[in-house]
Amino acid sequence: MLLNDLRRRIFLGRAAELLRITEVFGSALLVLRAADQIRRHLENDPADKGEFLSKGLYYIDEQPLRAFFLIDLDAMVVENNGLSNSLVATG
Repeated sequence: MLLNDLRRRIFLGRAAELLRITEVFGSALLVLRAADQIRRHLENDPADKGEFLSKGLYYIDEQPLRAFFLIDLDAMVVENNGLSNSLVATG
């Protein structure tokens, strides 16, 4: 029950953020396509696709979004906190 409640809250938070960003740009499809492109870039070569900010912290732009993510090169892991915490509108 607790896990389902947490998942529901995360989903609602992400949906709310998507709606907020969509209001700025007027197209949910544009935002969803950008988020999907970011996901694909991070699957293939996150360090090469992202811009370095500081130790392990990178960002990647795919208009109209910017995603922040962490790379643990030793563990070969890319971490982000989901839509509501790692994507922001860039325009």
